[in-house]
Amino acid sequence: MSTTKRKAITNPRDSKRPKKDENGQEEVATVAKTLFGITDVVSQLFSFLDPRSLLRFSCVNKDFSSLLTYEHVVRAAMMRGGFGATSLERMVLLINHGLIWVPSPIRLLRVVCGKRCEKCSDGSPRYASASFGVFLCDKCIEACTTPIEHWKKPILAYKRAPLVCFGPRKGPWTMKKFFFKSPMKDRTSEDIGPLVTFQHIQEMITDNVEGLTPKEKVEDHLCDCYRHRPNMDAAEEAILSAVEENKEEASARKAAARETKADGKKRFGEARKQRLDKLLDDLKGLVGDEVPWKSKLDERTWVSQTRFPKRWNVSNYSNRYDFRDNILQAVLKPYQKAPSKVTEKRLREIAAEIQNVFDTRALMDQYIQRMVDFADHPEAQRVLVHDWQAGDFCYKFYNTMVYNILGEPLKDPRALKEEDLTRLCIEVKKVVHRKEPCDVVLEKLMAKLDGVPFKEDIEQNTWNRHGSWAYSFNQQHIHSILEEPLLAPAEITDEKLEELAEEVRSILELKQEAHRKVELVMQPTRNHSEWTSHPDSRWGTWSWCSKRNSITFSQPPVARGILNEKFSDLDNLTDATIVSLSKKLQQAFGEE
Repeated sequence: MSTTKRKAITNPRDSKRPKKDENGQEEVATVAKTLFGITDVVSQLFSFLDPRSLLRFSCVNKDFSSLLTYEHVVRAAMMRGGFGATSLERMVLLINHGLIWVPSPIRLLRVVCGKRCEKCSDGSPRYASASFGVFLCDKCIEACTTPIEHWKKPILAYKRAPLVCFGPRKGPWTMKKFFFKSPMKDRTSEDIGPLVTFQHIQEMITDNVEGLTPKEKVEDHLCDCYRHRPNMDAAEEAILSAVEENKEEASARKAAARETKADGKKRFGEARKQRLDKLLDDLKGLVGDEVPWKSKLDERTWVSQTRFPKRWNVSNYSNRYDFRDNILQAVLKPYQKAPSKVTEKRLREIAAEIQNVFDTRALMDQYIQRMVDFADHPEAQRVLVHDWQAGDFCYKFYNTMVYNILGEPLKDPRALKEEDLTRLCIEVKKVVHRKEPCDVVLEKLMAKLDGVPFKEDIEQNTWNRHGSWAYSFNQQHIHSILEEPLLAPAEITDEKLEELAEEVRSILELKQEAHRKVELVMQPTRNHSEWTSHPDSRWGTWSWCSKRNSITFSQPPVARGILNEKFSDLDNLTDATIVSLSKKLQQAFGEE
């Protein structure tokens, strides 16, 4: 057996292990002293960091974290601006009113730099809640709050209780009040959120301590909170003083940043305008003076900035030219954002495209003028009134029937053959000359209704010269019968005319019967002040619905309550019932 002595195995890291003092404690120098020699250097360094860098630096170890103060956090957030400054403003406002737990410096820094919800880590709120001082998403705030129905109780109306009109995704018009449910802690077990929660309020309400007002109960609870965190007063004062010290410098920085940004936008706009001017000059150089749209390129206005309300959901488009001609505006708009990228080949294509659209519009105008001449009517130009649609490069006719006839064919006028154009002219002429056949039909209809009461309702009409180019009747029961047939008067035969006359006669007889029943019920009290104080207007004191054959009394209120129920069904309303209703009406007027 070998007796060779083995060499002792040593750990190479033993030489780097910290030495122990005479009491057996490790002699560990703080990182701050090791790196910088003095903690004041680290504290001074914190004053020059932005919030994100300050958070990374503070999370290196406990030594750096212990050197972080409210002055560092407030200064970094206010100088940086953005969402972090908004979160700080909201937190400071709540702290100043004594509504929330005063956060520690490291928590305040986390809120300023926050990107994820501090409860679920899934949502992405932009800044801290203005009502509760927590960095939560809408989903978590909805889960952490409870609606209060009887919120006008004195204990809930106290100013130190954060009761707010807040409803995630419910709109600002909600009348519900919301309260934070229960006390909340973050992941480091630090108290966050409101000092007074709904759980505390319930405990105060159930507490039977006599002689204490709601205000005194809340004040006792707040005193307990401040005893639990004795340094809250000093922390609150440190935050507010730091805000006051840096407010002037932060405002100056914001003003300088706005000025720098405005100067940059101005220089950018001037540079783009020069590039667009060069682009348009090159475009004019590609065509001759005989081209009609060459001179229209100079009819433009420079727009430096255009802002639309957010509710319009329209992107703001600035630093561009607005051309007076719709075709030039539509064709050149896509190239105004990056004019320097338009090559010579692309410029020739743009010129060809503009020329093609102008030729197409000229051909459309020629066809429309031909239709006007073919119609041979003084109102033909009014019927064919139209507007150029720049996006679709086509005409839109205001008259619905003309649009249905010419809308699709005129999208490609070069494809129209002579026989197609002649057919369109004939169809348009029928629309233009539609008034004369309509007048003939109405004359025949009036002759067939000779002796029928209320036939003058047919004469209460208006010829719509701007839109549909058709008759519009003032009385709805006549308009519903005659509107559709009069759109094609040439198709109304003698049999069809007889059917229309019979239908109109029946509806007018119903109207006559309705008037008779109203006169029967109103006759005994016709001269009463309740009727005479509401003289007949456009709708009168009552209105008749031909569709349901019912009458609704609007004035006076007494008649409305007595008569409306029975007069809602005139078919089943007998004269005996009307007489009894008239007597009730007399009694009601007599009692008043």
